Amino acid sequence: MDDEGVSRAGGRVSAPRVRWLAGAVVATAVAVVFTTWGDGVPPVASGRWGALVDSGHAGAWILLAVAAWLATVTGRWTRPSTACAVAALALYLVFLGALLT
Repeated sequence: MDDEGVSRAGGRVSAPRVRWLAGAVVATAVAVVFTTWGDGVPPVASGRWGALVDSGHAGAWILLAVAAWLATVTGRWTRPSTACAVAALALYLVFLGALLT
């Protein structure tokens, strides 16, 4: 296997890359659903918090999808992948805070 996770002889894709691809596809699908139809959370706040409640959940899934796609394309988990995943977690925690206050 080379650094990209692809065997030069058989053209096989590594198991982590397949998992990242599956995660990327699922996260993208969830992000599309949340962006298009919403996440089912009724808007309970207005102003800045209302915008966060309306779009925070979808934004977190978009960031997760970007992280997984970056890992899939590069063949490994990189600093940009980690940054996107951590940003998704931070956004989700802020979204939950806005939702529960």
